[in-house]
Amino acid sequence: MKKSAVVFAGYFPTPFSVQVGKEFIDYFSAHFSDCHFYVGLNQAECNEQFVTLLAQSGLSYELRIAPAELTLNSDASAYQAALAQLRDSCRTDFDYVYLFHSKGATNVESKKLRDHFLPRFANRSHVEAVLDMDRIGSYSLFLSKSKLRFEDQLSGYFPFERPYFFTYLYFHTIYAFRAQPVLDFVYGCKAEFFRTNLKDRYFFERDFPHAIWRQGYAPFGDFIVNWNDGFPAGEVDLNSDIAVYLGRPLDFRIR
Repeated sequence: MKKSAVVFAGYFPTPFSVQVGKEFIDYFSAHFSDCHFYVGLNQAECNEQFVTLLAQSGLSYELRIAPAELTLNSDASAYQAALAQLRDSCRTDFDYVYLFHSKGATNVESKKLRDHFLPRFANRSHVEAVLDMDRIGSYSLFLSKSKLRFEDQLSGYFPFERPYFFTYLYFHTIYAFRAQPVLDFVYGCKAEFFRTNLKDRYFFERDFPHAIWRQGYAPFGDFIVNWNDGFPAGEVDLNSDIAVYLGRPLDFRIR
């Protein structure tokens, strides 16, 4: 039987954010209870309440809190802490790695996005069938294309075989990977990756998926979004029919 890991990044500064965290715990218990979890938390006032709920859930997990000097006001440093915990676990027996973060914990409006993303990822047979396709390495709901050219943030940490693909990102930072390229990066990158303040709250939205693509794997998105041309993903009315705005599902492959 194939195995999955879940990397979860959390930020819980308020009682409301803990309620969002509880929604994620319930979701994971319903749809990912067979998985092992690597949980990273930013330093925050209500972490203890969230950890208590997590301990009561029965989920299998390891947890790490991001050091103060690395903590950002986003999911980035919490993802970094969770991946550091994965590295220290030395496990290599996973087939898929899912990445989630506490979307909506600090922004009530993000509930609309959460309500669209989470049902998609609950359909794990669909996600994993995509990841089993030849050379596909990643899956998310929105594969976004931007006209902007971002700086390469990854080459200093890992000897990639392909150049940086400047214009693509996974909008909203919830996605799944074929495990092998993730593990190759996590265990093969320089230790500085886990010790450096990333200084960019969008690192895992914009940069981290390239760690998989630059190893020769292609991304898959159910929908492709021209981020700053026509319908910016952040302005899509998610209460409407997504297909009207974003077009047909697209298997996008880097050649």
